[in-house]
Amino acid sequence: MAQFKVKIYYSTYTVDEANSESRIRAKCPNFFNFPGRNKRYSFYRGCVIASSIVQYTGTKPQRKYVAYIYDDAQADTFCVSPDCEPKNLRAAKRLIDRVLMAGRYEYGDNKPVV
Repeated sequence: MAQFKVKIYYSTYTVDEANSESRIRAKCPNFFNFPGRNKRYSFYRGCVIASSIVQYTGTKPQRKYVAYIYDDAQADTFCVSPDCEPKNLRAAKRLIDRVLMAGRYEYGDNKPVV
């Protein structure tokens, strides 16, 4: 499995594709306690995609997706989807692919992914 270096602002995250769900859950147990109904986690290329159903006042419930880069050495995650909000799991995976291939992320880099 490959390792990727991703420069995020002034830090460098090392993403290891070999990271498994059990390893990430063991190193970051508090990460998996975010609010929301029907929480789901997907693990893709050593990263985490979280989704849950949210409902804002006066609207229908909808599923939201958030993509996170995971750095094993720091046991830390970093959200890479606040500026594009993936609409589904496939779009979140494509976003992770783009960030890993680019090797860097800054807010505003990503355009909406369909």
